[in-house]
Amino acid sequence: MYKKWVLAFCLLGLAACATEPVVNQSQMEIQAYQSQEFETSKRIAFDSTMSVLQDAGFIIESADFETGFITGKGTTQSRSDMWFGATNEHVKMTAFVEQRTASMSRVRVNLVEAVQRKSVWNETQDVINEKGVRDPEAYQQLFAKIDQAIFIKKNL
Repeated sequence: MYKKWVLAFCLLGLAACATEPVVNQSQMEIQAYQSQEFETSKRIAFDSTMSVLQDAGFIIESADFETGFITGKGTTQSRSDMWFGATNEHVKMTAFVEQRTASMSRVRVNLVEAVQRKSVWNETQDVINEKGVRDPEAYQQLFAKIDQAIFIKKNL
């Protein structure tokens, strides 16, 4: 009887949760807001991108100037719940910096929200959900900071 009440309570709670509307975006639309061109060399764009990502709280896991590839992970937010166990949330990031012309570089950033849950009912199995950040404003704020960092590096 107790399990039926717990199950009914959980189902009622899930039914009451609001869901985000699904917005279908084409690959070209996603690439458009994940990318920005800057009038600078690859070296300055790469260094500025690294600096901004670190300032934003990302821990750089790898960076290679030759390939232009940067990977990182945001700080982990943890919480516990008596019903669902422990939850760890963080943002993963990749960036790609390339030289387009002698005076133009392109930076593409991809952000992914990662949620890892450990169940109190089965501690040996993690549930990991990853979802791409599809908010153009988040990318524009990041690119504005990269642009400022490039301006400062070019004028020092």
